[in-house]
Parts: sequence; structure tokens; C-alpha cells
Amino acid sequence: MVQQFLAAVNSKSDSLMGGKLGVKPYLAGTCSLDIYLAGLSGGPSNYLAGTYAEGKDPDSLNLLFSLDWNMLESFYYIKPWQIDWIKTRPSNKFLLDSGAFTFMNSKKKVVNNLDEYVKKYVDFINKNSIKQFFEMDVDAVRPLSTVEKYRDYIEQETKTQSIPVWHKSRGVAYFEDMCKDYPYVAIGGIVTKEIPKSKFAVFNHLIKIAHHHGARIHGLGIGSPSIIKKYPFDSVDSSSWNSCAFGGGYVYQFKGGDIIKVPFNSSKKYDRHKVVRHNFTEWVKFSHYLEHQHVYSKEAV
Repeated sequence: MVQQFLAAVNSKSDSLMGGKLGVKPYLAGTCSLDIYLAGLSGGPSNYLAGTYAEGKDPDSLNLLFSLDWNMLESFYYIKPWQIDWIKTRPSNKFLLDSGAFTFMNSKKKVVNNLDEYVKKYVDFINKNSIKQFFEMDVDAVRPLSTVEKYRDYIEQETKTQSIPVWHKSRGVAYFEDMCKDYPYVAIGGIVTKEIPKSKFAVFNHLIKIAHHHGARIHGLGIGSPSIIKKYPFDSVDSSSWNSCAFGGGYVYQFKGGDIIKVPFNSSKKYDRHKVVRHNFTEWVKFSHYLEHQHVYSKEAV
């Protein structure tokens, strides 16, 4: 089966040829879920831009600019081409993360000159007219009072509400207050396992609170397709599409409303350029499906 997928990737598949992805049109009465693809600042973006494609390769199209997709990127890692991309898209297509995750996982554990970093974050938001951006949720390395101070500063300087990021240390009552005060909120601590998989059922409770107060809710770093489809978030982000960029990985295939992954041995020869482009395109198809057609179970909603 792996060989079949790899053969399909290396063929001149129309899934690599631009924006027509073959996803059926919108069906009325469905729940919309926006997937923001993350992990674009590294090497895989070169493959997607066609940097490593051969001159005569018809698949050398710059997928980053030719397909309709949503991006999430960390301010800490953002690249010049991403700034150009932002300028060509509607504001709701991009989410800016503060880089707090990088702070919490730095070798020093504590970030020096955080005040200066926050000022640069604000300058970037204003200069590039960013409309959707997360607060500086450094709960793991600073007291909540400091997080709130940074949030107030960012909102005053940008004249825009940020997206507050709830961590379980804040408590459920605090989350409900967030949902009363903000139209868009987020749940953090998923990637860091602050909320382990065994406790993911709490998502349903938090989502119901958010929706009760008319707030949209984002799951930061949800990643897994099965988890994405299980819980009725309004938006999530995932970098799973670029797993083939690491030591091992998967070939993905969008099929029947789902994204199927098949592991392969990366020590064997394969065209990494085509695998990355294929996986990215399949995840874009998956995101289109979830945005227009996926219906959550009554239990989840």
C-alpha cells in the first residue's frame, strides 16, 4: 500500500497542479471548521514553493501562493515570504502566534528581554495589519498577572482585541470570563501535554461554554485528524502535513472525507520534494472538506 501511495505521488497527479482540488461544494446545515496549517517556516516550504523542482517539472508550481489555504505561524519564526503571502490574503486566512511556545521550551526555560520581544510583536502586528493574533500566553514562565499586563499592552497599542489562550492553571471560571469578554478564544497546553490525551473530553465542556457566550474557539496544536474531527472547535491548527520532513513520516491521502496516513521507511529512496507537495495538497483538500461539509455528532455539538 505504501508503494501505491508513493507511486501516486510520483505520477503527474492533478492534485499537484493547482487550486482545483476536487472537493465537493458546500452543503447546507453543516458545521464549519477552519484548519490553519502550521510548520511552514522551515525547509518544507522550499519544496512547496518549487525551489527544488527541476526546471521542466510541470509540478514546480508554487503551491504556497496558488492554493486556497489558511496559515498559522509563530512571530518567532516568521519568514519574509510569509509576510508577502499575508498581504495577498483576506485577514481571516492568517493566525499569528506570539511565539510563547518557543519561550516555554527554550533551554533557559526563562526568556530574557521579554518586554522588548512584546514590543517587537506589537510593531509587527501594526506594520503588517495583522487582524488575528494570540496573546503572549507565557503562563508557564510568568505569573498570570504578567500575562494580563502584556495582553492589555498589546491591545492598547494595536487597538485590537487579541485571542486569549486559556491554560488549565487559570481555571474554568476564568475561561468563562474570557468567553464573555472576547469573540475568539483559544485552548493552549495541548502540544506540551498540559492537557493529556486522557483528559481531552474536557474540550466538549469548554467548547459548550464558549458557544453559549457566542465566542469562537480555537484548539492550538490539535494535530491529529481523528481529534480534529471529534471535537467541534471552530478552528484548529496542525503541522502533521509535514511529518515526512523528519526521520520517518507518512504519505497522506484525502479520501471519503478523511485523511488517511500510511507510514513509510524514509531510509528508502523517494522523492521528498513530491511527497511534501503531495501531503500539503491533501491536507488542503481535507481542510476544505471540514470547512464546508463535516458534520459533528449530536453528542459533540
